Amino acid sequence: QVSITIVVAGVVCAITGFVFMIIQSVLSLQDHWNVYKRGAQNFADAVQNYAAHVTGAIPKAVTQDISHNALIKAEELLSAVVREVVSNAWRAVLEFLMMA
Repeated sequence: QVSITIVVAGVVCAITGFVFMIIQSVLSLQDHWNVYKRGAQNFADAVQNYAAHVTGAIPKAVTQDISHNALIKAEELLSAVVREVVSNAWRAVLEFLMMA
């Protein structure tokens, strides 16, 4: 029984460490969100420049509207993914602890 307790304690510690790592990543992402936004804006600008080069001139208002909408959608998607990951991580830990 001692070996089972040691194995369960080790697995619980590993899962707890993984959950803390995920939480730390989420907090870091929130702290540096402006950097990610800036990168997305730079990417959108590069795509717009390429599209303008290939297809001709696109009105500036249209391109800014497209990039603004893309940034909003990307932020919503990332927020939903982070929420699901954190929610499922805690649920998995709690289910494992109930099994132990």
